[in-house]
Amino acid sequence: MTTLSQRCPDVYDHFMLCAFTSNVTGNRFSSIELDQAHKHLNAHVKGDGGAIGLTEKPGALRRWMVAGPQLSTIIAEFEERFGLDDGGEADGQHHEQSHSYHKSFFEGVYSLVATFKELRNPLLDCSNGLVTMDTQEILPEAVVETVGKIHLRGAEQYKAFIEERLLKNDTPISGAIARNSLHCSVDAIR
Repeated sequence: MTTLSQRCPDVYDHFMLCAFTSNVTGNRFSSIELDQAHKHLNAHVKGDGGAIGLTEKPGALRRWMVAGPQLSTIIAEFEERFGLDDGGEADGQHHEQSHSYHKSFFEGVYSLVATFKELRNPLLDCSNGLVTMDTQEILPEAVVETVGKIHLRGAEQYKAFIEERLLKNDTPISGAIARNSLHCSVDAIR
């Protein structure tokens, strides 16, 4: 792609003109690849029952290949003329550009910040203990030790799995995998 302008200047010019996409609705952010647009048009006509059984009848498939895009255009023009198309957003904006979306997003941000202030920001905790975010309980040392070693234990088990089942063929690949027995209760983690 970096040498496209030198190797294929015509293709590069088309890319620069955005000629590799199609805009189905006319709204911003709704451009799609040309092959996806073709599939969209096919689905549009198929949705109206116009493409049932095409693969079983060669003659019908040929007619579809020739007339399908034109049929889709005619249907789209009809829907547009009589106000039947959904057209997406009425003002041409992406749904995330609306005032209500921004308001809802910022309410969520403010709520999260308020929760951090109320419960204390867990990312600023300087203690050596493991603290639950919701109740601020300090978990027992056994839980902290288990959580600290869990990644290493998983990596060792993965290595053993590969060696035993794929490299040495000592154990069938569908063989049972032993459960881990952790040295802390599940209730202590909750």
